[in-house]
Parts: sequence; structure tokens; C-alpha cells
Amino acid sequence: MTDRSTDTKVFVAPEIRSLVRAASRYFIKRSAIAGIFEKEGRSHYSRYEEIEGRVHESLICAHVNKKRTLALPLLEDGRGKRVLLVYGGDERELFANTVRYLCDFLCMENYTLYDAGEDIQLHIYFDESRETRSLYDYGVEFSSMLEKRIARSWKILPDPALPDEINIYKLPYFVY
Repeated sequence: MTDRSTDTKVFVAPEIRSLVRAASRYFIKRSAIAGIFEKEGRSHYSRYEEIEGRVHESLICAHVNKKRTLALPLLEDGRGKRVLLVYGGDERELFANTVRYLCDFLCMENYTLYDAGEDIQLHIYFDESRETRSLYDYGVEFSSMLEKRIARSWKILPDPALPDEINIYKLPYFVY
């Protein structure tokens, strides 16, 4: 575990490179609304502009130096390989420790906790691609186990109620 009060955080640039390697598109955060997406009669607004193509090394450096904010899609054609729990509460250490305990209890090894600035991201990885609903159901199941130990202050992604353009995650800065 890393101490947030010191500079002992693990730099995540190699992990960012592995996250962006498979992505065929990425998103850049803008200061104004970049897109409006409709799903099931609801409008969803996004500040992230979608860019087709690979992420350049200069963009990764700008993100790590907090000059730009980059995000990646969770889904490709309605399928994905990861579930995210994005925690934005005040009990960061408690959340991280509880997640580690629960993952150890469930014998889960394919997860990583990231520090994404204002929130903590728990990435749970799967070997094969799954449907959005299957990923979300797993996230709800894990979330309900976690909720028994800590007050809920997180969201689950991907969410089947959101368009694919909104089911994105901000690239992290450090391994937590």
C-alpha cells in the first residue's frame, strides 16, 4: 500500500501504455460540452471529445503531467473486459483496504486500484470479453458485498443505461 502523504506512489506510465495499447479510440476532456448522446429517451452530456486513432506518447506525457485529461472506452461494440468501481468519497484508505480484503477473500487476483486524482478506480479484469449487462451485473454483485462493509460512495461502470460514448474511464495517474 502506498502512503498518500509521501512521494512513494508507484508511477503508472507503464500501466497507462498497456491500457492504451489496445484502444482504437480515446477521449480528451474539453472545457465545454463536447457531445450529446441519447439512449432510452434520455440525453447524456459529455465533456469528452472522441478521437479515432491511437494515443500518442506526447498525450500520455501531457496526461501524466496533468496538462490534459485522457479517457478510454470501456466497451467496444457493446463488449468489454473490465468492470470499474469509481470511488469519489472521503474514506479513500478505508475503501482501498476493504477492496483488498474483499478481493483476497474472494480469491480474485485480476484487479488493480488506481489513483485517478479526485477519485480511486478499482479495475476488475476478465480473461474474455463480456456483454455490457454481464459486466454490470458482476459490478453490482461485487458492490453489494462491498456495501456491507463500507457506505456506498461509488459508481459502477460500464452501466448499460448509458451510451457507449459515456461508458469511458479517465486514465489514472498512480497505482494506489
